[in-house]
Amino acid sequence: MKLLFPATLTLAALLAGCAPKTRYVRNTRIADTSENREILTVCEEYRRAVERLDVAKLVVLASPRYHEDGGTLSAEDDYGNEGLRQVLATRFQTAKQVRYGIEYRRLTRVGGRATVDIYIDASFLFSGARGDTWHPVTNYNRLELEYDSKRQRWLFLAGM
Repeated sequence: MKLLFPATLTLAALLAGCAPKTRYVRNTRIADTSENREILTVCEEYRRAVERLDVAKLVVLASPRYHEDGGTLSAEDDYGNEGLRQVLATRFQTAKQVRYGIEYRRLTRVGGRATVDIYIDASFLFSGARGDTWHPVTNYNRLELEYDSKRQRWLFLAGM
């Protein structure tokens, strides 16, 4: 009996070492699957469009059903796909340059919907009366996406 326990422990340790390892997308803890890579590719398109201050590209990445609630209980600051272009153009109007880093923290996919929890580390260069000034921004955010079968790609529902 005393010899059986160490042998069982050794066998369990060997089998654990043989268990399949989860592969992760580089620099994340998100499982490396083709579906997850497809979603993260769209998120990277979004990140690069923000850095280029490319309102037209961001609008293309938004679902026709896009909706933002402004993070408040009031409906006054809510907007949909139609208001997205105006909101982005207004926000980008005085920005001269953007550095927009995203750390992908978690990705959850259920059917044709996905949520991507991110950490944003960004800086915006604005020109004003006192000259150019960098404004750092760090924040947690959730990107919500849906798969558009007509366009055969993931589009943003919220979070841009």
